[in-house]
Formats: sequence, C-alpha cells, structure tokens
Amino acid sequence: NHRVVMWKRNAKEGRVVAGGNGFGSGLHQLGCPGGLHVTANGTVYVSDEANNRIMKWNHPNENRGQVVAGGHGAGDGTAQLYHPLGIWVSDEEDILVVADSLGYRVQKFRLSSFTEVDDDDDDSSPEQEATSHMLQ
Repeated sequence: NHRVVMWKRNAKEGRVVAGGNGFGSGLHQLGCPGGLHVTANGTVYVSDEANNRIMKWNHPNENRGQVVAGGHGAGDGTAQLYHPLGIWVSDEEDILVVADSLGYRVQKFRLSSFTEVDDDDDDSSPEQEATSHMLQ
C-alpha cells in the first residue's frame, strides 16, 4: 500500500498521512516506506527506501510531501542514500539522522529552509524543495 496511516486510540478506521497513491517516486507517493518519525507538532518524516530519500509531510492532510534528504539515486555520495531505514529528527527539526542500510553508514544532515522551485512539467503551483547538508 506504500503509505503511512495514523490511528487514533479506539478508532475503527485510520487516516492516511503520507503516501497512499500506490508505489512510485512522485511527491504524493512512497516506495517501501520504512522508518518513521513524528514530531510533537505532527510533522511526519518517512524513510522512502525504494526511492532512496527521506520525505516530510508538514500536515497530515497534505496530498504531497517534500524531499528533505537523498532523492538523487542510490549511492554513497553525500547527497545520496541507499535504502534508508531508521530516521531521527531533532526537536528543533534542524538535524536529521539516517541509518542508510545498504550504504553501510549513518548520516547526519542539517536541514535547511525550503525554497520554491518552478516545476516545468505542468502549470500547477511550484514544488517545494529542501536542501540538506551532510555534517562531518
């Protein structure tokens, strides 16, 4: 199902808070979600294993997420991940730590602010793109 579902206590039905649009690499999709981190304010971070990226959903009712780390193909470069699994985000949401399973490493990223990027594929609103920097 490639999604993250939030369940309230004693609920009979959950609510999709990330992905849920089939397997894929679009900003509205996940490919084998693994690790999960939910902040105190409800921001959802998901390790998207098959797409070699970490995704962020600011609000559970958003229909697409933002790439905050990886997303540049599988590899061992500083901007790449290779099947990321476990993740941790600091309380201030400025540090992201990723267990990069097939990269055989743990990476620590400083999360930068988001910038608007014009998407040439259609006339919809611009995508948001994040920049992360690996810390040594």
